[in-house]
Amino acid sequence: HQRYMARLVLAYRERIEVAIKSLSRHLPQVTFEVPSGGSALWLHAPAGVDMQVVEQRCRQQGLLFDSGHRFVAGRASDSGHFRLGLCAIDTTAIDDGIRVLARAMTS
Repeated sequence: HQRYMARLVLAYRERIEVAIKSLSRHLPQVTFEVPSGGSALWLHAPAGVDMQVVEQRCRQQGLLFDSGHRFVAGRASDSGHFRLGLCAIDTTAIDDGIRVLARAMTS
């Protein structure tokens, strides 16, 4: 079990690192904090970008992510927050996905 968990930690860390590099190339205007662990990144889009709209555009192209409104109950949410889950994504597909996201955010 410990060996398996160690492999997961390395795989998640690699995916996060690839995503961070890709975000800095394709979406430098998006802000986030580098997580200390886990398999997801929480990000914030620039003012005026509605991530629910971006989510719909991306879904049409096969890219799935979670806009932040799903995680806020009982109050108005900031439409600019979103979560990229990376645990089931092949490392080689991350850059392509972030490019799709960048195009959807700017259209």
